[in-house]
Amino acid sequence: MRQLLLLRHAKSSWDDPSLPDHDRPLAPRGQADASAMGAEMRALGLDPDIVLVSTARRTRETLALIEPFEEAPVIDAVESLYLASDQRILDLLHAVPETARSVLVIGHNPGLHNLALALIGPAAMARREPDALRLAEKFPTAALAEFAIATPWWGLEPGGAETRSLPVSARPPPARLLTRISPEGETLPVARLASGADPEEVFEFRLDPAAVPALLRHPAIAARREGRARSSAVSLLYHDAADGRLAEEGFLVVLETRGRSRLERLERILPAHGDRLDPSRPLPVLAEVPSVGPIGTAVLAKAAPAGVAPAPLAALAAAVGRRSDLRLGGPAPCTLTVYCGHLRTLAAERPFALLRLSAPVSARAEVAQLVRALAETLPLAVPHVSLGEEARALALGLPTRPLRRGAPDLGNAETVEDGAIRAIGHLALALAGAAPIAAEGQDPEGVHQSRVAIRRLRSVLTVFKAAISCPAMDDLKARAGEIARTLGPARDWDVFLTETFAPVQQAFAERPDIAALGKASLKARAEAYRDVRALIEGPAFRLFLLDVALALAERPWRSVAEEGDVERRRAELLDAPLEAFAGAALEKRYKRIRRDGEGFAALDIPALHALRIDAKRLRYAGELFAPLHGEKKSRRFLKALAALQDALGRLNDGAVAGALLEKVAGRDAGRARAVGVVEGWVARGAATARMDAAEAWEEFLDRAPFWRE
Repeated sequence: MRQLLLLRHAKSSWDDPSLPDHDRPLAPRGQADASAMGAEMRALGLDPDIVLVSTARRTRETLALIEPFEEAPVIDAVESLYLASDQRILDLLHAVPETARSVLVIGHNPGLHNLALALIGPAAMARREPDALRLAEKFPTAALAEFAIATPWWGLEPGGAETRSLPVSARPPPARLLTRISPEGETLPVARLASGADPEEVFEFRLDPAAVPALLRHPAIAARREGRARSSAVSLLYHDAADGRLAEEGFLVVLETRGRSRLERLERILPAHGDRLDPSRPLPVLAEVPSVGPIGTAVLAKAAPAGVAPAPLAALAAAVGRRSDLRLGGPAPCTLTVYCGHLRTLAAERPFALLRLSAPVSARAEVAQLVRALAETLPLAVPHVSLGEEARALALGLPTRPLRRGAPDLGNAETVEDGAIRAIGHLALALAGAAPIAAEGQDPEGVHQSRVAIRRLRSVLTVFKAAISCPAMDDLKARAGEIARTLGPARDWDVFLTETFAPVQQAFAERPDIAALGKASLKARAEAYRDVRALIEGPAFRLFLLDVALALAERPWRSVAEEGDVERRRAELLDAPLEAFAGAALEKRYKRIRRDGEGFAALDIPALHALRIDAKRLRYAGELFAPLHGEKKSRRFLKALAALQDALGRLNDGAVAGALLEKVAGRDAGRARAVGVVEGWVARGAATARMDAAEAWEEFLDRAPFWRE
């Protein structure tokens, strides 16, 4: 819900008849009225994000006397607001940025009064609502009207507002104070925008540009659309500091031009360390101002990152195309916005399309239902990189930096539920970012990081099972297992070829049977990578990431029907502090690895394999919760645990190598001899690996668990 404040200038002076109307100042009474209105607005907490003020002297003096506001708003003195008609004021409001929560317009009658009447619409007059009748009577000087706006600014139309407070003058009664009157005649305080108003949130998805026409014609859209889509040309010009420091720190300045509207924004192109970023949510805009003067000067003066000079800025790339806005009705109205065009630099060009859905927080279930309906037939996807980062990479000829990578950082997580959402969201984005590299098949790190991300994601779903287990999350865990099983063979062949077979091939470079075994192994690796590519480019992987994003928005674990005590205990657990929960989870895994590792020297290969799984589970949980205790406390323990897992992993590599060799051995005698050579090489290293594992186990036992300190 947005807030519109219409303020007529205070009483002006006619003492100097030689002055042009534009230059008339406030009268003494007007000065007093404006000052009183400022005090009243502060008492009511009316704090606009943007102020549109006529350039007339009396409106500018009114603004000066109602200041200061709690937060400094963007102030735009608009020449065309002077004696503007109601339609002209409405046109200006249509160009207000969507991020603006509250807008104050300081202008003149009759345009301001006519706009207020148009916004409440004839239906309110027909019902003879007291507020509407009072507004119809007059809109005096220094009077303020407040409206709740349910639509985006661009969609504001006559009849599209709900009155919150109708014209209020701050002069003391009985002279000109207008307040609401109850049916019983009791004077009530001025009504404000309801503090419980449902805030809006934005979801963002990527789309194949060729699918945009089908999106706008989709039955799920057609059934809910209200009116025609508003379409306009748009350009987003991305700027970086001359030394590249802004982009390096994860920011860019964006100049957006739509018609006569020019706005500058300081946008994040990478999330800040420790910030929560749920999948399919846009990165924050740190500041937004009308564009005047040199690019970036005003917006960086308002919110410049530390250490970044406000000027000069250099243009990197432009996103040029069209923006289409469409209002969707139904039980939970929302706004659909599509950007479609090309990213362009001097040397390269790439098409893009992104979809944004703006809806009240209470409409998450309806948004999820709509997204799922669209995704059934359209290639809707969770973004793994921001559009600004794509622009930077295209301009510099560099790879894009994904939104997330590595292990989650839960240092800022407060509750168990917050920790679960942060961790799952981080790992879903890390998987989305690594997957395109895995699909290309050129860099083994793509499959490796994809596999680590999906394994960590399954580990998180297990760690938080007591809090978030429900059919939807259990289904996601099962689907994550299917993805992990597809990634596994490609990773196993990478490890075999680079770590196991490479030294054998080097030692026996002259033997043709070894070379033939190498070719067969490369062929098997290529087949495994074809499976990976088919997975990542197919609908199942894309829909998995979408369902993760929607589950984090819907929180299905909150709506599971359970017995009273069970439901209460789950709610208490979700809202409990994360640190105590983390300690219990780590302690459980630590006791298990200590138990399974007793009598280490006598453990056989299957038992050592089980111990490696224990180490991996404890390591994933330890890395997950380490930020709650600080890097210094956890570093030595996690380092020893990682060394143990690696040593046990080298033992396991021999078993994996044996299974892989069976697949390529065939019936050829020469290849069988080559397999025997490799198996002998692996067996020779197994004894050393076992000794390394024993030393790593003793080192691990010497490290105190960091969560106990």
